[in-house]
Amino acid sequence: TIVSIQNSTFQENYSEKGGGITNYGTITAIQNNTFSANKADVSGGGIYNFFGTISSIQNSTFSGNSSGLVGSAIRNIQGSINTVQNSLLHENIDSGDDVECSNINGGTLSGTNNISNNLLGGCPDVSILTISVSPLADNGGPTMTHALLLGSEAIDAGDGDSTPTDQRGNNAIGPRDIGAFEASTLSEICPIALQTDAFTTSVANPAELNQAIICANLNGIGTDTINLSSDITLTAAFETNSFGSICLLYTSDAADE
Repeated sequence: TIVSIQNSTFQENYSEKGGGITNYGTITAIQNNTFSANKADVSGGGIYNFFGTISSIQNSTFSGNSSGLVGSAIRNIQGSINTVQNSLLHENIDSGDDVECSNINGGTLSGTNNISNNLLGGCPDVSILTISVSPLADNGGPTMTHALLLGSEAIDAGDGDSTPTDQRGNNAIGPRDIGAFEASTLSEICPIALQTDAFTTSVANPAELNQAIICANLNGIGTDTINLSSDITLTAAFETNSFGSICLLYTSDAADE
C-alpha cells in the first residue's frame, strides 16, 4: 500500500499503459500533483489503474496527456477510484473517442467538483473550463506547475474537501482553487492603491518595489509611476509570473548608497 503521493510533477513519461502512474495495488491518496504531457501507447496517459484501488485523487492537474486508445488522463479497469475531486483536466487527448477518463469492466470511478475543457470526456462531475492553463513552468516551489490564468473558472472554485495548500505549499487565500495550483488574484496580492490602472506610488525597499511592479503588470495597459523614496540595492532577475506576464524580482535588502 502506498499511503500518499503528494506535491509531485509527472512530466513527459512514456509507457504502454499508464504514462504517469500504473497501479495494481492500493494508493490511499494522490494529492496536489501535476500530470503533464505523459503518454501511453494504449491507455491511461496520466494514471492507469488495473484491479487496484485509489481512494482519492485530490486537487491534481492533468494537462496535455495522451493515449493511443482511450483514457488520456485516467484509465480504470475493474478497479476502484473512489473519488476524483477538485481536479483540473485540460487538453488531454486520445486517438479514439476523445475520452479523458475511461472506466470499464465494472470498475468504480466517482468524483465531485472537477473542471475540464471536455465535458464529454467521461470524467466525473465536471464543469466547463474555457480558459487555458499556462505552460509547465517554475512558478515557485520545488516542482514545475501549470499556473492558472487570470479569469480561469478554476479560481476560488474548490469545495470544502480541497487541500489547504497547493502543490508548491502555498496556502489558499479564500476558497481553494481547483487543481494543483493556487493563483493569486489582483485583489489578493495588491493593496487597493495599486489596483487602479495608471497608479502612482512610492517605494522604500525591494519588497515594495517588487509588489508594485507585479501589480503594474496585472492591472492594465496604462502607464504606472513608481517613485523610489530611498536608494535600494538589489539583485534583479526576470521571471514569468502566474498570469503569464514578465516581472522583475528583487531579492536583496534595501541600503543607502
